[in-house]
Amino acid sequence: MKLNELLCKMLDNYVEIIVYECNGIERNGKCYSIKPHTINFEFVPNDVWNANVQFIIPYHDRIAIDIKKEEHYESFIDDKEKILDFFEMNKEDFLESYSYLTEEEYDLTMEDVKKKKWKWIQFKFDWSEFSEEKYNFFLTDFHKCDTVGFVRVGDLCIDFTLREDEDAGYLDWDLYVGHEDTGYGHSKDGVPYDYVGGGTVNIYPSYEMFKLNVESEIVEFIENYDGASYSLIEHANKPLEIW
Repeated sequence: MKLNELLCKMLDNYVEIIVYECNGIERNGKCYSIKPHTINFEFVPNDVWNANVQFIIPYHDRIAIDIKKEEHYESFIDDKEKILDFFEMNKEDFLESYSYLTEEEYDLTMEDVKKKKWKWIQFKFDWSEFSEEKYNFFLTDFHKCDTVGFVRVGDLCIDFTLREDEDAGYLDWDLYVGHEDTGYGHSKDGVPYDYVGGGTVNIYPSYEMFKLNVESEIVEFIENYDGASYSLIEHANKPLEIW
């Protein structure tokens, strides 16, 4: 029975009713007082009003009602900080680190991750020139590589390299923008392009983890870049072009 059903069946309450929220069978410290002869219950929160009644305990001067609210779990797919940790930790370590999250929330997020529903990456990245096969080859034969692969978004091109004096712990990336004639260079097809900037990204055992971290870092770079007369956001939102 729900709390609203119980209260509506009472013609009148001659003593105070105290409603206690419970986690399982233990009270969590939240309670609501319903004074004698109350007929208007608008002050009762909806989630409490619709909660399930677990116990009714009558005393001589009051009635205690223990309720359990319906559980509502949500994915944290749009929480960038948590998602990056999600990829770096196993389930047990993650839930220990974020002790306020539930296993149900973790599992819901895992479903969304598999569907790649993160909304904080709003650009469409093309990884066809940096496939999982190429990434795995790099992990096993990194000493043979120089330029590892290319990733594109709109008419931006990001190339990944392992410098000769660096180890295999991370890759350098450089971002170039097409159709901006600043005198920097031209592609083999004659398309002018400009060099924008670069950085480094950690290497991960998982290709999906690597992709997410790359896209997160590039999105942040694009959104905060103000070092040119053109807009990187506009270039990133253009149709994919390989120049």
